[in-house]
Amino acid sequence: SAPANVSSVLAERLAQILRAAGPKRTVVLSSSWRRPQHKLRAAKLEQEISRHLGESFTFDERTPLRDDSSAQERLECIGDFLASLKVLPKGKLRMLILEDFFITPMKSWSCNGIPVDDTEAAECYLLSRLPDSVTATARVVHTYDEWVTPRGLQVQVGVGLTLEHFAKAMDFLGGASMDVDGETVEGSDMSTAESDDASMSEGTQSSEQGDDAEKAVASSDDIVVKQLDKESNVLLDMQAQKRWLEYLSSARSASLPWLSITNLWSL
Repeated sequence: SAPANVSSVLAERLAQILRAAGPKRTVVLSSSWRRPQHKLRAAKLEQEISRHLGESFTFDERTPLRDDSSAQERLECIGDFLASLKVLPKGKLRMLILEDFFITPMKSWSCNGIPVDDTEAAECYLLSRLPDSVTATARVVHTYDEWVTPRGLQVQVGVGLTLEHFAKAMDFLGGASMDVDGETVEGSDMSTAESDDASMSEGTQSSEQGDDAEKAVASSDDIVVKQLDKESNVLLDMQAQKRWLEYLSSARSASLPWLSITNLWSL
């Protein structure tokens, strides 16, 4: 079985992406799990991916151990890695970046003076950091979602590889695959995001919007926000946020901070 903080479902989806990328892939870990103090976590993650791949897997590279604690700094850190490439690809490089940018929407921030208001802007920035001699394409899959409950509670989540995000990644790599639940996923045909049991990564942010009676509940297929009956167990916003965070920190939630920032290169 998967380690407590790793989702088997999401690890299986990542394994399918790795297969689609082919044997010349290079996988780069750029999350906080790249740091020495998280060595054991990274090793357990590699073991779980190996189990789904059916072969030994280890991350090929890690981004620099610079301080990155914001969306801008994370993108810059990945860019620094690209700029420092020592061995350049002989053919066209495809870069797939799975990232929630510290659970940050693609708006109101910039990188080296370049506004990052959508995934295309992030892709252009990363391509600009490559050496001039490299021909490349990039796809940033923003593994983030946000919504406001009927009672006004704002929820922001790093959702990992939902079926929608998985399909976007597979579409970029030119593959279609059978998801773990037996459903064939074609990249361009997916229109509805589904989130599996424990598909959150790097925490959740909620904002106070008055006296709400809301409770965030994650099911095995999607993230559902259910309103509680006001006549029983009414929760205020602060209580709802506390219960949500408790859920994310539980063993069942199996958060995947590594997943949103795994960078995949396929030559």
